[in-house]
Amino acid sequence: MANVLTDAEKEKNAAKIAKVAIKLFKESSYNQISMNQIAKNAGLSKGTLFNYYKNKEDLFMTLLLVGYQEYFVELYERLKQNPLKSKKDLEIFLIGEVSNLIKNYSSLVRLNALRGPIFEGKANLSRTKLQRKKLYQRSDEVSNLINKQIGQVDTEELNHIFVIQSAIISGMLNLAGLEDFRGKPTGQSLPSLNIDVTKEATEVFKSYLKDKLRGKNETKEY
Repeated sequence: MANVLTDAEKEKNAAKIAKVAIKLFKESSYNQISMNQIAKNAGLSKGTLFNYYKNKEDLFMTLLLVGYQEYFVELYERLKQNPLKSKKDLEIFLIGEVSNLIKNYSSLVRLNALRGPIFEGKANLSRTKLQRKKLYQRSDEVSNLINKQIGQVDTEELNHIFVIQSAIISGMLNLAGLEDFRGKPTGQSLPSLNIDVTKEATEVFKSYLKDKLRGKNETKEY
């Protein structure tokens, strides 16, 4: 007789897989992680793992999208507890989130840099579309809350700002570490190509927000 898992058991296994995969990703590069390794560390058979995800790309794409959903849920709660009162507050808040993402959500930022070039090649389309829809809903909830708090920025524009913020961080991350290869120093000295991801991403994003939130003719810095 086939061993049929309950919904609770399935959720428990899915949580195990996610926890192990993220832990391994924090410790190693994506290419160093195998599905066998994930299954073994989660205490599951490889066959069971493949019942949840057909390949590594699908697993990590899901982790990326679910991770950003959780980030926006956390963002929503912070904004509820500390409401914004002006566009100035919003700008300061958004700029601060650049360093927050890089410092406290580093795995999520690294995953996002791999989305287009790596994950989309083999990730499951239906699952990706579903999780993207959920992510959009979470982002929309945050944007709607901000709109209610300060009433001066369109919800769709706020959603777009979050996308640009993510794109700037991911782009900077992809160009960082040009003195390294596969995450290890090569011994080359290329100082003019070095990037301080937090500093550079913050400056680019501040410039973008200047046009979006204050207009091109305003120069006041916060």
